[in-house]
Parts: sequence; structure tokens; C-alpha cells
Amino acid sequence: MVCTDAMGDRGIEHVLDIYEDVLAAHPRADHRLRIEHCCAVTPAILERLKRSGIVCSSAAGFAWDLGDAHIDNRGAAAMKNMWPHRAMIDAGVMAPAHSDAPVCTVNPFAAMSALVNRKTRSGRSLDSSQAITVYEALCAYTRLGAWAGREEAIKGDLGLGKLADLCLLDRDPFEIPEETLADVVVTKTLVGGDVMFDRATTKAA
Repeated sequence: MVCTDAMGDRGIEHVLDIYEDVLAAHPRADHRLRIEHCCAVTPAILERLKRSGIVCSSAAGFAWDLGDAHIDNRGAAAMKNMWPHRAMIDAGVMAPAHSDAPVCTVNPFAAMSALVNRKTRSGRSLDSSQAITVYEALCAYTRLGAWAGREEAIKGDLGLGKLADLCLLDRDPFEIPEETLADVVVTKTLVGGDVMFDRATTKAA
């Protein structure tokens, strides 16, 4: 498994050139070659990701915290190709998401909000045509994250025999208005079944 960082469309294209050459010379099923960040996914890049089975490890946290800067520098029309999870999911491209903390907030629900509502922290539009569901956003942060690291047998969901790594939330993300998704708070975290964080007994930073 190889992970290579590329964020803009030209950088992603260069990495795809290398990955495609490697796979042509050394074909391998289920290679899970990954492009980290992989933010600018044009239709042409999307087709290449799909064709070669490359994983788009999406820096979704950028959409929330740095989305305004992307709009200012690339233009509003380009946002359709930035973190386009709707198009990637529909095309069958595996696209786990991450925050890139500490560059962006470690709160995964902020990035999930950007993917679901397609809005930056300040409320500017990231093109609603690429909006995904709350369930799809949660999967990007759980099941797909585990799969991308070849840990799906032990992580990613609460299946029988898997690690008891989980968190308790202050509200049900499926029952709240989608616009408030970024406000979800973790109240308790368990790792291996042991409580590692409890908001009730932890002094706020």
C-alpha cells in the first residue's frame, strides 16, 4: 500500500501518471494505492481514479476551514470539482475523508457538515450539486477510513469481533437539522472498551 500526497489537479495528474505506469508494469488486484488530500478532482481525474481503482483520501477538513480561500483563489465555478464526494460515490471511487489536523479542526463533524451542506465555515457555497448524505459522510470517516488502511477486519464499524473503539455523541446526527451537523459534540470516547475521554470529568481546553 502506497500513499502519495497531491492536492491540486496538476499534482494529482502527475501521481496518477506514476501509479498507472506502476500498475501497468506490475498489475495487482486490490492494491489500494492512495492519493492523500486529493482535493481537486476534475471529471477527467475522476475517470482515471475509477479506471485504476485509486483511492482518493480526501482532505475534507479543508472544505470547512479553508473553503473560503479556495473560492477566492480558484473561483466559485471550480468548487464543483473540489472534494466532489457525490460524483466519487456515484462513480464507485473509494473516498475516505480526513481533517488534516492540526492544519484544520480535528472535529470530524465540521468536515462532514461541509460535505453534506456544501458550505464553508463562514457559510459560502461549495456547490450543492456535490452534497452527500449524513450516512455517506459518516461512512467516509469510519468504514472507508478503515478500509483504506486495510483495517476493515478490526475497525470501521461495531461488527462482532472488532475493536471496541467508539464515541458517544451529545445528539443523534441522523435526527438533527443537517445545518447543525458541525455542532455535534463527542461526550465520551472508548478505545478497546476502555474510557479514554469523558467530557463530564475533563476540563475544557
